[in-house]
Amino acid sequence: MAITNSGQISRTSDKLRLVSCFLIPAILLIAHFMHGSDTLAASSWVGVLSCLSLAAIMLIRPADDTPVSTLLMFAILAVFVLLGWAGNWHQARTEVIQLATAILFWTGGAMIARSRRMLMTSWAVLSAGFALIALLALLSYPMMAASSSSAEQLGHAYRMSFSFRSPNTMASLMGLGVIVALMHLAYMLRARVATGIPLLAKFNYIPREGYPAILAFVLCLTCLFLTLSRAAIFLTLTAVAIIAVCEIFVRRSSETLKLAKYRYHLILGVIAGFVALVLLVISLGDVADRADTLHVDGAGRWALLSEYWQAWQAKPVFGHGLGSFNRINESITTMNTASLLVLLGAAHNVVLQWLLQVGLVGLTTMAAIQLAFHYKIARGAFQRAYRTQSYLSRMLLLVSGFLFLHNMIDFPLEIPSIMWTYAFLLGLACGMPKTAGARGDAPA
Repeated sequence: MAITNSGQISRTSDKLRLVSCFLIPAILLIAHFMHGSDTLAASSWVGVLSCLSLAAIMLIRPADDTPVSTLLMFAILAVFVLLGWAGNWHQARTEVIQLATAILFWTGGAMIARSRRMLMTSWAVLSAGFALIALLALLSYPMMAASSSSAEQLGHAYRMSFSFRSPNTMASLMGLGVIVALMHLAYMLRARVATGIPLLAKFNYIPREGYPAILAFVLCLTCLFLTLSRAAIFLTLTAVAIIAVCEIFVRRSSETLKLAKYRYHLILGVIAGFVALVLLVISLGDVADRADTLHVDGAGRWALLSEYWQAWQAKPVFGHGLGSFNRINESITTMNTASLLVLLGAAHNVVLQWLLQVGLVGLTTMAAIQLAFHYKIARGAFQRAYRTQSYLSRMLLLVSGFLFLHNMIDFPLEIPSIMWTYAFLLGLACGMPKTAGARGDAPA
């Protein structure tokens, strides 16, 4: 009887673990569908759901799996609020809730990553989530394009934005989907398929967990091109090229490719193919039209930079407070700058917008947290004994580079659901144990 009860408890625990791996990706899907959850009500609901999901994960994982960094980040956020550095509470409360929810997503990812089985399930579910978003966006695209009658769209292709108000935000999410799915697929080919066979032959042996990654890669890449976002397309293709070069040509012990003696010829071929693809993309139709106006957009971004830089200098140390951007934007708007400040409504530079609201103190604090995270991630990227950690860490380095560069000329990380997705991915990479044997994990 004891053995039977033990087996039932084990099966129940396995089911609960599986359910917990679906919770956070499901909440992120809900957040994406609510226009990125960029309102107080939507952010509050997502915050409540993230608390419930974290509580469910804590019931499954041991108590000592809760990261100490979570308490530190909440303490820093509390200090900003209590000392008034966050600004007027009525203005700051939305962004405080969004930042607190990001910490919860990071913690959930860090706790899931302690178990390799839960980590791999969450990775597959996340790829499936990206595929679902891209599929729904493609299904709704003809209807949304047909209903668009604005003067800007006449004679031009409709830029996909789906549930977001900005095509560039949609492009950033699809770029994330391409990187996450491709690295998941690369991991499957390297770790889950028998060695010693040609690379192309490995695709015949991909396990079922790899199917969502293939689907997500194709659908997200298609949606990315339909957004016509120049920066996101270029940065995503660069990340794809880096992944391809690292997986096929850099590994000298390439048991998966029987063309090692032609290594350098193939590298040149990939570079030439990548350049040709980029030239093809920027020369087609509306993307080419948008590329012709690049100098105009550049001048507009520079004008924004100048205006917001002067506004920051009024309060350089602690900034104007969280949630104060719209108020500042209105206060500095003049007849000469209205066409930029009112229509665009964002700094189009996440570092400058953060600096404007929380000053040097807030920017330094955020930079220190990010550097601490990425120091651990960078070390994990060169981990040879634990392949899961090395692949996940390299994926996060590419994701961080993609988001940082894109957000220097746009504002996707200002959209809560994008920020929460990034926080969850950071948690997955930061929460992995140093060795493959921790928490019963086997090397992979």
